[in-house]
Amino acid sequence: MYITLTAIIYFLGYYGIKQKPILSNENLFSQIETTPTTKPKYATSSLKDIEKEKLIKRLTESMEDEKPYLNENLTLKELANKLETTPNNLSQIINEKFNKNFYEFINEYRIKEVKSLLANPNYSHYSMLGIAFECGFNSKSTFNSVFKQFTGKTPTEFKKSDFDLSG
Repeated sequence: MYITLTAIIYFLGYYGIKQKPILSNENLFSQIETTPTTKPKYATSSLKDIEKEKLIKRLTESMEDEKPYLNENLTLKELANKLETTPNNLSQIINEKFNKNFYEFINEYRIKEVKSLLANPNYSHYSMLGIAFECGFNSKSTFNSVFKQFTGKTPTEFKKSDFDLSG
């Protein structure tokens, strides 16, 4: 029994080694197409240039005047509904015009608001976390990582350097 099994294993091993490789690197690389056939991301979009400009204007006006980013639970769908467009169109505008995704776009406005409140004497009694919550962030860790991403400093480092410059 063991002798037969051993003989079969040796037989299969010997013929396996003698076989020409089924997939050699040459065959594999010759079959790969060298020219990519990717389309631009929004090539099939139905959004016209004039509609894009109007949507960009409505978006920036809304962000500056109504400050929807202060809502900690803001979603792409909610903002799109507010602007009377589809989430896909809004996402396209943010991606193409601002080179950001939705969350990067919203968080940039939130960080600007944080900086504004830090400079405002009426908020001097607020903690950094309190200001973060006022500006739409809903967790300390998210606020800290986003703040450092946009400013290059931690919130504490930023506050210290800001006070060193002003006082």
